[in-house]
Amino acid sequence: MEKALKKYGVKYTLQSKAIRKRIAETNIKKYGFKTPNQNEIIKKKALKALINSKYKNGTAPYSRQQKYLQIILNGELNYPFNNKCWIDIALPEEKLAIEYHGSGHNLSVVLGQTTQEEFDRKEMKRNYLLLSSGWEIIIIKSDCDYLPSDNVIFNLVELAKSYFNTGHSWIKYDIDNSKIITSQFEKYFDFGELRKIKKDDIQNVMCI
Repeated sequence: MEKALKKYGVKYTLQSKAIRKRIAETNIKKYGFKTPNQNEIIKKKALKALINSKYKNGTAPYSRQQKYLQIILNGELNYPFNNKCWIDIALPEEKLAIEYHGSGHNLSVVLGQTTQEEFDRKEMKRNYLLLSSGWEIIIIKSDCDYLPSDNVIFNLVELAKSYFNTGHSWIKYDIDNSKIITSQFEKYFDFGELRKIKKDDIQNVMCI
């Protein structure tokens, strides 16, 4: 701070217009843009590095429901896909993606960071990329953050696999409304007794 004050008359070097101008000129010569993140190649590399590092460090965001599902299904939590996004719970060898859509799923819409239309469009694009890459998708949806019992969860996964064997690639379990939804049908399903996952539930299942 003292060096910056003596040399540039500011507390921090980036407060100097001359320094900012020099950095911008260097970036233009090097990348063709004033700031590196305006370059699509650099942005993609940065996103890839961020996604992979957060996966390896276990610092990508997740809900208790996602963590619980990952443990009991022995899957990969926040598995990197295509260097663009995470899969909530992945079974990579089977190319099976399990997505839990809880109350925080569309938090960016609730916070006004994006519109519902933009969010849905991004979601559709993401799912299309998964499906076109040979993945199959199980969506477990509950705005109330519910999960059924472990036995029901295992049965739902097996039911989905049987459905996928008929040539289909996605299925949605709408817990709150007791429905199974696919591209072929929508029908009632009793998910049994529901529960909310607590910290103790995760710690207990990790000890089994």
